[in-house]
Amino acid sequence: PGGPPWGGGGGTALNPGEYFSEPSFFGVRYAADGPNAHLGWWTPNVPVTMRVNTTGQLVDVSQVWTPGGYGHSRRGCRWEPIWKGWRCREGVWYGNLAIESQDADFELRRLSPVAVASADGYVQMLNGHQDHGWCFSYTCLKRIMVFNVPLKVDTVYTIHFSGTEPLKYTLGFFDLPAGHKVLVKIYYIQKSLRRQIMVNGQLLEDINFHQGRRKKQLVREGQWAANDGNGGYTNQELALDCACKIGNVCRQVEWGGGSPDCATPSNAHGANRWNARTSLFEIVLESRPPSERITVEAIPVVQATMGVPATSVDEFYEQKDTFVSSLAGLLGIPFDRIFIVDVVPGNARRSSAPARAPGRP
Repeated sequence: PGGPPWGGGGGTALNPGEYFSEPSFFGVRYAADGPNAHLGWWTPNVPVTMRVNTTGQLVDVSQVWTPGGYGHSRRGCRWEPIWKGWRCREGVWYGNLAIESQDADFELRRLSPVAVASADGYVQMLNGHQDHGWCFSYTCLKRIMVFNVPLKVDTVYTIHFSGTEPLKYTLGFFDLPAGHKVLVKIYYIQKSLRRQIMVNGQLLEDINFHQGRRKKQLVREGQWAANDGNGGYTNQELALDCACKIGNVCRQVEWGGGSPDCATPSNAHGANRWNARTSLFEIVLESRPPSERITVEAIPVVQATMGVPATSVDEFYEQKDTFVSSLAGLLGIPFDRIFIVDVVPGNARRSSAPARAPGRP
């Protein structure tokens, strides 16, 4: 084709040697006279976490995750029989996402298959690497947990691991000119974690936190400027097409001046937020050299109690941010669903005069 393999003039060619027919990624039909002919098109096992919704009810995977099929996002692409691959329209760019576990057991604990689902209805299944042990057989069972997948730029992707997600891993988006971005949302089975991102050796906080504290609580305490026009705080969201997204509204940003409502731009490389309602850790990735990949680390935390020691009313209000954060973490609910309306001591006044019978002076 007339253009580089990952995009640019002449269109994009997707030909990883995995497309066998136009309707489906794993497009191998069971033999008509075979024992599994009634299954029709075979589809791989997506992680269990994709088969249920947030309430635990089963979902139709073909409707929720794979209306377009399995494989790379290819809406607008055309199947080329001679190539046995897809020709995508001119101007569509694809980059390489690299996911690499940094846990101590990265050779032993299996994370795959890893499902990478695009917002336009395609799921790419990533398998683990071949055993690289000395014996070259199943007895070694050592496989590095590194995964590479082409992603279409300006697209939102959701990632599910089949095994428990690693506590530490790196993410990089390569093989593209600078400025191209994707938004990835990584599902976490483990909830009691503090997630943090390092970009070029610098900690980049959740966009709704400041120095380890939630901005919503800081607004209540008068230590952070309100952003909703009513004296409250609306969570900042991530976006690929907006530098300052507050709730569902894209705020205007002065050229070169940023916005006081978005200390970290919503579309900045490494911008991140934890969505407690969906259990998704959301991260913006921009095409950078491999040396500038970001590190994601989750630190386990222990919640021993949801209470606080007996304190005075004034001391209680001094500790309320810690108390509310701990309570939300223990209950597994978003922080903003908990409010302290008031703390009022009981009325301890008693009359010192003896009781008198009715009608007596």
